[in-house]
Amino acid sequence: EMQSWISMYFQRLQDVLGERGVDPYAVLNGEILAANPWEGMEHYDVENAVWYQGAMMAGGDVIFTNVYTDTVYGTPVITVAQKCRNSDAVLAFDIFLEDFQFRSSMLDLPENASFYLCDTEGNLVYFQTAASYEQESLESYVEDLQKQLELSTEYVAARFDEIFQTKEEVSEEDWPLGWENGAPGALPGLAKVLERNGFKETEELGQLILNLMSLRALKLINAGARQRMITLVKNTVEGKNKPEHLKLISREELLRRYIKFYEVIAGRPTYVSLLLQYPLAAKRLGDVLGSGKWAAEYLNRHPLLLDELWDERLSQIDDYTPVDFSFYIERTRARLADIPEDDQETRMNLIREVHHARLFRLFLADMAGRLTVERLADQLSALADATLEIVMEEVWKTVPGRHIERPRFAIVAYGKLGGKELAYASDLDLVFLFEDDAQDAEKIYMRFARRLINWLTATTGSGVLFDVDMRLRPNGESGMLVSSVDSFEKYQKNEDGTGAWLWEHQALTRARYAAGDRDIGDKFEKIRIEILRRERNAGETKAEVLKMRQRMHDGHPNKTELFDVKHDEGGMVDVEFIVQYLVLQYSSKFPQLVNNFGNIKMLEMASDADLIPKDLAFEVSAIYRKYRRIQHEFRLNSPSVPVRVPKEEFAEEAQKVRALWSLVFGPSEGQGA
Repeated sequence: EMQSWISMYFQRLQDVLGERGVDPYAVLNGEILAANPWEGMEHYDVENAVWYQGAMMAGGDVIFTNVYTDTVYGTPVITVAQKCRNSDAVLAFDIFLEDFQFRSSMLDLPENASFYLCDTEGNLVYFQTAASYEQESLESYVEDLQKQLELSTEYVAARFDEIFQTKEEVSEEDWPLGWENGAPGALPGLAKVLERNGFKETEELGQLILNLMSLRALKLINAGARQRMITLVKNTVEGKNKPEHLKLISREELLRRYIKFYEVIAGRPTYVSLLLQYPLAAKRLGDVLGSGKWAAEYLNRHPLLLDELWDERLSQIDDYTPVDFSFYIERTRARLADIPEDDQETRMNLIREVHHARLFRLFLADMAGRLTVERLADQLSALADATLEIVMEEVWKTVPGRHIERPRFAIVAYGKLGGKELAYASDLDLVFLFEDDAQDAEKIYMRFARRLINWLTATTGSGVLFDVDMRLRPNGESGMLVSSVDSFEKYQKNEDGTGAWLWEHQALTRARYAAGDRDIGDKFEKIRIEILRRERNAGETKAEVLKMRQRMHDGHPNKTELFDVKHDEGGMVDVEFIVQYLVLQYSSKFPQLVNNFGNIKMLEMASDADLIPKDLAFEVSAIYRKYRRIQHEFRLNSPSVPVRVPKEEFAEEAQKVRALWSLVFGPSEGQGA
């Protein structure tokens, strides 16, 4: 495993160099000279130490000195040491395996120093870009450094291969001359190679390979790195790293996804090396790319997630993993503490990176079959809650005129997040509440809300966090972005006839506190319960729910011969409307129905209250679970396409749901009639 981590370290240095000021500390003859403040040590004199800021510049042999568990965070840590080229000093670096974040030393160094080098005697020196050294000297040194790093990694890789025998034989089959440089004349021969390996559409695929090999990024790397890409492409075409089972896509489509991803990592030779050296990681990559379009596109947008494929801790995530993200929050706060507060872009990027990494880990566990759809949704919803909490804290620091340390502000989740049925690419339906008597409080929280939405939805170098939908707030799109608790309560009670409609109370059945001020969350829940437990006229409630169901049906017409799992009669929406009607109509008599436990549990509770037959409730619960599983699998490969399947395959399930619908709403009441 050591070879993987040190190689990953080299690559990550290139990614963060100049962005985060990675500060390793020095060890000379066993004595710590530049202490890591996270360990609570004193700062030491570094005048005669060999120390470098931002990169491993020594160029000597790599030594692996220690593996231990961090006492503060419980995270596995590798201390990597490197013997300097021209002295007896050793550089030590802590690599935290959780996320490859490097803890910085708080050294008292000249502000105008760009980074540090050692001289032949091992004394500490620095230079200021071209002001201290000629540019040619810098370029020469960087080139020499690259060679030294390559020699070190290749030496370690060779020893690792000798011990663990991970190296695969490279194909000696005839490939056309010039294909590795993207030569157009190699296309006919490349098409034959593809055909020989069982591919169709060989000319199209051959052209994609030639386009890959002619990328400028491949021309800029050294010959050894380029050869490794050549070997990786050969292995992929010859099926050495293909997934064992392809469920929904052809080999041709899988190869297209491979090539697209290789284009993304063409300028990251370390990743190419690791995919060659670790067949297990390469097979996992094939599993991810073959699992669906969503996963392939997500990995293309966030190639750093490739790190997760060789993390053996992935096997620890399953249905029994606690839904607890308190450590995630605390760890992210600690990492944010290392970034200047005025560097908002870097802070936004960090939050995105840790969220993407955790989401991708959940996906890998899901792909391996260790998470049910329900448990996955619980984890994704809790991850979203935790991320909202972190973003709130960050944004509040940037609000002009803020008058208190923590905002008296809460986020309420509706829809899929509110019902804890979040999927990988779900929008967040949110409502913002505040309770603050300070002068200009509404103006301050309006400004806060706008910035909060921007932080959540803005595209940065690390991508996007969430798409946000605020249309369920009081008065919808014409309403204020934030509401005081009092005004929200008045709107929901609708005593003057200008407040909430019944469908808005229907939406409350799937609403809950998600992040922010807990007291405001408790007050929201009290309002929600009071509204849902109102006594209602059964005929009026039924008519309003049916009217809303018709609107949804009209908004999602299905003109095909297929069954729309979500929107057609007998589908998911019918089950959800049945549950919501039962909650609205019967919570006054059965207060347990106000609990936001999800549709499957709510059907069981309704049957326990003798509102629906137990056997039919059990059957429809199983059908709804099946619908969710089908929808989940379908969305992975076709994220934006309606989930439609042959009607005959789901005729029995749809009939059972319609039977429950008729029992609840009456036989004469058709859905979407």
